[in-house]
Amino acid sequence: MANIKGIMALTYTPLNSDFTLNEKAVRQEIDWVIERGALGIWPQGYAGEWPQLDMGMRQRHLEVCLDQARKHDDIFCAAGCHA
Repeated sequence: MANIKGIMALTYTPLNSDFTLNEKAVRQEIDWVIERGALGIWPQGYAGEWPQLDMGMRQRHLEVCLDQARKHDDIFCAAGCHA
């Protein structure tokens, strides 16, 4: 198992005004936290909105987060580790 060190950024789930996933904002948020020193991301953590999302939105959000994180080197993702 990897020894995880550094900043793990808990991220939110940005939504559009019609409550659909704002994929552009998800990608911008992932880039923003990594550019500021995060060595990992924790999407779908305890930010508050996660329990209100249906399984389809949770899955798509995670897919977008992982896709964006892969564009950076050595970023750890602890997605959904609490559920």
